[in-house]
Amino acid sequence: MNLTIDADSSHPEALTVVTVMGSNSRLSLNQDIEVSGMANCVSVIVDGTVGTSSQLNATTIVRSHQQVDMTIVANQELSAKASNNWSVMAATKGALLGDVKVNLNQTGSRAELSTLGISEDQEVGLPTEVNHLAPHTVSKVNV
Repeated sequence: MNLTIDADSSHPEALTVVTVMGSNSRLSLNQDIEVSGMANCVSVIVDGTVGTSSQLNATTIVRSHQQVDMTIVANQELSAKASNNWSVMAATKGALLGDVKVNLNQTGSRAELSTLGISEDQEVGLPTEVNHLAPHTVSKVNV
């Protein structure tokens, strides 16, 4: 599934995208969020849950081609035997701050998480973490 969002605004923008997967599901998801217009600040929340024995392959791209201070908070919650292969990329000409996290909540969950934050001559802070909240979970993080 391809999801393209063009957030065109002249005022500060807040956007939330939520994905909830049930048990025994498979989904390939490409999220492309473009911030345009005259807004000087934007907040983006990308949240989701991957159900038991489900698989999510996702790419999330949030970008702005004009001067925008951006905050991005991205979070995925994984159930038992769920797997998540997720790439998150954020790019702006202003400051870029945020947090990218995957929680392995139950036994047998697996995650591969890749993140990249880009800004032109501004501060970039995009901490990335995978929390192993149950035994027998596996992860790989690329930053």
